[in-house]
This record gives sequence, C-alpha cells and structure tokens, in this order.
Amino acid sequence: MFLANLLNVAKLVLIMYIMAAVGFFADKIGKFTQKAAKLATGLLFYIVTPCVIVNSFVVNFSKGTSSVSLKDFGLSLLFFAVTYAVAIPLSKLFFKKQPASKRTIYRHSVVYGNCGYIGLPLVQAVVGEKGVFYSALAITVFNVITFTQGVHQMHEGDDGKADIKLSKILINPGTLGILLGIPLLILMLVFKIDLTSSNWEILTKPISYIGSMNTPLAMLCLGTFLANTDIKNTFKDKNNYLVGLLRLIVIPMSLFAVILLVNRFVTAVPAVVAVSLMVSACPPSANNTVLFAATFDKDVGLASTTVASSTFFSILTMPVVLALAQQLFPL
Repeated sequence: MFLANLLNVAKLVLIMYIMAAVGFFADKIGKFTQKAAKLATGLLFYIVTPCVIVNSFVVNFSKGTSSVSLKDFGLSLLFFAVTYAVAIPLSKLFFKKQPASKRTIYRHSVVYGNCGYIGLPLVQAVVGEKGVFYSALAITVFNVITFTQGVHQMHEGDDGKADIKLSKILINPGTLGILLGIPLLILMLVFKIDLTSSNWEILTKPISYIGSMNTPLAMLCLGTFLANTDIKNTFKDKNNYLVGLLRLIVIPMSLFAVILLVNRFVTAVPAVVAVSLMVSACPPSANNTVLFAATFDKDVGLASTTVASSTFFSILTMPVVLALAQQLFPL
C-alpha cells in the first residue's frame, strides 16, 4: 500500500519535473524566455483557466454522481470548509516579517494544494471512479476560494491591506468559469444529461482542448522562471520547509482529526469519503501559485522554487498520509 502510493506520487512528480525541465532548457537556449513565459501566464489566467474550470465540471461530475447521498455530499462540504477554515488563519500566523511580494507567495503556497493534477489521479488510483465526485468537489471548492480569497490575498501590500475593488474579487476568469460551469452541473445532476456524449462535442471539445493546455504550459513557464532563479538556494530557504510542513502535514492532519471526531461522535464517515478527502487535502502547493505571482506582479522566482520544493517533499509525505487514512478507513 505504502510503496504503491509512493510510486504513484513519484510518477506524477517526475512527469511535472520533466515538463518543467523542458521549459528550463528552452529558456537557456533562448527559445522560450522569461518574457515569453510572462505573456503565456496571461493566456493561462484569462483564457485557459476558465476552460479548465468548465471542463472539470463536465468531465468529473459526469462520473459517480448517482451513488452520492445527500449526507455524504454535506459531509464533504463540511470537511472542505474545515480545511480552509484551518489553512487560511494558520497561514496568517507565519511569514509576517516578509515583504508582501514574498509573504503572499508563502501563504498562498500553504493554503492551496494541487488537488487537480496530483489529487485527482491519486483519487482514481487509490479509491477508484467512485471517489472522482469528491475530488471534483474539492477542485470546485478550491477554484471558488482561490479566485476570491486567493486573489484578495495577492493584492496585499506591506501593511497587510489589500488594494483591490470588490468587483475584481467577484468577477475574474476563475469565478466566470465557475458561473459557466454551474448550469452544466445542474444539467448533469438534476436532468441527468451526459455532457460527455458525442451529442455535446461541438460545445465540450473546444473547451477540453484549450483546458488541456493548462498543466504542460504552466510547467513550461515554471521551468522558465526556475531558469532565472538561483536554484541552489531553494533548499536553503527555511521558509520553504515551513511551507512544506504546514501544507503537507499540519493541514491534512488537522482535517484527518476532524474526520475522526465526526466519525466517532457524530455520524459514520464512509471510507470512500474519508480517503478521497484526505487525498485531496495532502497534495503539494498548487501550480497556480506561479500563475498568480506572474499575473499580480509578485516574486515569480520565489513562487517557482516554493512550488518545486513543496512538490519534491510531497513524494515522502503523501504516501504516509494516504497509508494512515487507508489504515483507519479501509476501502
């Protein structure tokens, strides 16, 4: 069990590093430079991201929804709320002496995990298709919060106050993607319409194709940004270890404690729900940390090294967390 999880995580991380390496060397030979990468982040943020969000509704919620009870759905939302209710205040206890350009990066890296690229495939590998719904729900909640609280946080100045209009928090590519996805979700869950069928391809295929650019293009940009930083200092930065501790251990273990308490004193938590949520809670820092840094003029180099180090640490931490979850909630 532990070895299988270790290999699954290591494989996903290696794939990410290979794509980043292409971006790294492309910058070194002048074919895809940091200037081009910053332009590409604009494409990612304003065009690709909404398509990723809409496509996540279409693809992920089309599977495994019929067997989800209202109780399990409610428990999942409760546990996701607990995760962010712990993560956001926790992140604000640290990095107070850092300038805003760095502080916002560290805090974003703590709060938001890579529940899409790493979390979803692991749920499929560990839990199976019946866990996809809960992973999709995790991705939806992630998108709602990262494009509201996350955007607000990225506008913080050195005084801790955010200089941003409420309209920019409520109306941005992420929230627009969610608003477009909700009617599709209703069609699938209420009217039982299969949007993955060939009848809907003229609508869903373009969205899917554009959305599929997200991970490879984001990793190419990450590699390019890494090429313009001092990588040797990545593991010398003590804050990266603190980010890893909070993101990979403290936050998932806090959620696990709540799941155990609810299971013991309130109501039984199905193993599928418990394990799926733990998988979604323990991935490394989200790739969109780099995207947000580039979009909102923060320290892109720091964002790149923080995501890279957190991803590396996760090879060791995620299998342990998953083994513990599966031990107490056998599938």
